[in-house]
This record gives sequence, C-alpha cells and structure tokens, in this order.
Amino acid sequence: MGDAIKTFDECGRDSLRDWGVDPDVEEKIARPVWAPDVSKWFSAQDYPTAMVRVGEESIVKVRLLVDATGKPTKCTSLSHFKETSFNDVVCDKFMRRAHFEPAELADGTRVPSYYTNVVIFRVQH
Repeated sequence: MGDAIKTFDECGRDSLRDWGVDPDVEEKIARPVWAPDVSKWFSAQDYPTAMVRVGEESIVKVRLLVDATGKPTKCTSLSHFKETSFNDVVCDKFMRRAHFEPAELADGTRVPSYYTNVVIFRVQH
C-alpha cells in the first residue's frame, strides 16, 4: 500500500506543477487563497443570453491561478460541455472582476496558489 500512496502523492505533485503551482510551496501554505464575497462578482446579467432563450442550465467548475497579490492570472474550466459559452463567461468574469486574499505561509508571506469554485446557472421558472 505504501508504494501506491507514494505514487498517488507524486501524481498530485505533478498535477500541481502542470498547473503552474509549486508543490513544495503548496504544502507549506498555512492559509489558502480566500475569496471575500464571490457572489458580488456574478449577476443574472452574466447568464449567456442564447442559453436563457433555450432554457439551458449549467454548473461550471473552474480553477484559477492566483498570484501573491491576489490577482487571478489564469482560469481553467474543469467542466466540459459542448456549449462553451457558460465556461467562457465564468472565466471572463473571474479574470476581470475577482480579487482574492492570496495564500499565505505561516510567517505571513504571501505566495501564489490556486482557487477552485463552482458557478451555477439556473433558469428561474
């Protein structure tokens, strides 16, 4: 079982590197990236108009890379839909509107890290 866990851990570290995150720094983070009020970054007007017309709904999960100042530097949709307008809207709004409290080490040093979130698009009936 030890070899399997070691392989799994190394796979996780490789994934962090692929995203652009330093796994050595990541394991020292005392306070992860924090978003004070995500709900203020999205409104009903952000719902893709074409999707409202056809009653299309979606749940979009994203991963954002956040620098040491709290600015998002990259957004990756973790949802895979044939209709990409939901993914595009979510990443666009996060990149333009979001500002985070960056991750911190125990000594208060701010470091780059990542943040994940889910945005739900529902048509009100």
